[in-house]
Amino acid sequence: MVNPIEAITAIILVVMGYYDIKQREVDARLVAASYAIITILWILYTTTHHLLPHRNTILPFKFYIIVDALFIGIASLLAFFELFGWGDVAVLGLVVLASPTTTSNSFVMPSIILVLLYFSIMIILFVLLNIARNLMLHRELLMKIPKRYRLTYTVIAKPVKVSDLLRRPSWWYPLNLCGKYHTRFNIYHNPEDIVKEIKKALSRGCLKKSDIVWVTYGHPGIAQIALAYFLSIILGDKPFIYLFT
Repeated sequence: MVNPIEAITAIILVVMGYYDIKQREVDARLVAASYAIITILWILYTTTHHLLPHRNTILPFKFYIIVDALFIGIASLLAFFELFGWGDVAVLGLVVLASPTTTSNSFVMPSIILVLLYFSIMIILFVLLNIARNLMLHRELLMKIPKRYRLTYTVIAKPVKVSDLLRRPSWWYPLNLCGKYHTRFNIYHNPEDIVKEIKKALSRGCLKKSDIVWVTYGHPGIAQIALAYFLSIILGDKPFIYLFT
């Protein structure tokens, strides 16, 4: 049976994920309100059931707290170096607050590890599909990329005409404007910022609308974490336990 606190948290994460897909950011007030709601729910649950806010687990409660702190710390470090969004860190914190040990239907795996595993599977599936598409449809264009970037671009990027980027601005970030190749991009840029960057290159004359550039997708991390959390409370850690045993 799904814990009602986890069910409410899943609904909150779906709302946050919606805003993440639309604008790649979530209002800080919504984040603060979400933390307040879950905290109040735990206080009410503890008061009425006279139980601590964690489930009976095989491993000691301290183990889960240490794991939670460790992974939140790692996520914060990645966010500091702009490899992960601070909003994603806040959402992982919300997951830990709602499920400090394991999620519903889980046996032993800490909730944050389980969520990150489901999250990773989504990314891996996206990467595999992208690799297959590039190898089948864009092999000639791949051969024009410098060797040091070729493998990375095969994995994370796809070729798009500049005119299409301007006509349909989205969350695809250019990696090789004006002949300069990169593997990183500013995760805090909006589609409007991407358009400005392209127009600046056009005005400099180092780029034409008919040119092909390689772009990478800015994944909606909060939305994916929301889906991963939903899977973690429905499926639990059983698929991974069966896989590893």
